[in-house]
Amino acid sequence: MDIRSCRDLPQAALAPAPWRPLAYASAIAFGVGMGAVRMAMGAHFFTDVAFAGLFTFIIIVLTHGLIFRARTSDSESKTETPSKSAS
Repeated sequence: MDIRSCRDLPQAALAPAPWRPLAYASAIAFGVGMGAVRMAMGAHFFTDVAFAGLFTFIIIVLTHGLIFRARTSDSESKTETPSKSAS
């Protein structure tokens, strides 16, 4: 995948849950297609395309996990109420 064509993966990560697999598949297909075109034009080697796609995917997955894990832990801490002892 070309790094410029990987910009669709973050939007796919934010898609509603039922649409997320289709969004990921279409974003990856677009990235692979753009990478193939760039290799065919001689602008990139296969390793450039493969490592750019891999690094971009890892960064997006880690960032997505950090954002939504932080949001989940924040909402859980707000819903906890201190227990009062009956005495």
